[in-house]
Amino acid sequence: MSNSASKKLALVKALINEFKLEEALQLVKDIEQRKNLTNDEVLRTQAYTARIHFYLGLFDIALKIAEDLYQKSQKNKAPLYSLDSLFIKIFLFYIQENEEWHEILEQLEDLFNSISREESFEFQEREALLLIWKGGSNFSIGNTDLALDYYDKSLTLFKRIDPHSISIPHVLSLMAYPYLLKGELTLAIECNEKALSLIPKGD
Repeated sequence: MSNSASKKLALVKALINEFKLEEALQLVKDIEQRKNLTNDEVLRTQAYTARIHFYLGLFDIALKIAEDLYQKSQKNKAPLYSLDSLFIKIFLFYIQENEEWHEILEQLEDLFNSISREESFEFQEREALLLIWKGGSNFSIGNTDLALDYYDKSLTLFKRIDPHSISIPHVLSLMAYPYLLKGELTLAIECNEKALSLIPKGD
């Protein structure tokens, strides 16, 4: 990865964490215009572009980009980016109350388990995201304790690898639901309040 493109992509990640989405989108568009990008740079840029469109609520565009990313990542044997594509798809299916999200979770788990474990940020970030969905799956069938365990593992991992991650307030807000069902109102409120305090103001 070229040093210049690497720095710009790191900035895109930081802007997403700050929820400065329009600025992040403009930057990825600038990166896409660059010549001589490596395959990894092309895929990472596309993954960020899909994520930004998703956060902007442009779901059809996000899904189209994610599906193209999946094809390209499969062709280039870059499974981490295939995971990124599936994370976009599962989130869209979930918020649209499409029960096929459970099948996508199985696909995510199978793909993740096929990848040799490594201690890189890239691997662990996807692991933390997968833990969120495993928590959500257990919560959907009433396994509140197991859901909390997965959420806590995800939260711990995010705090270690990316303490400014936009996913941290998301996980905290999710943890409030099983606490509420367990009758632990104080903990549920604490999670929600902490999540709200961490949500970036954005653009």
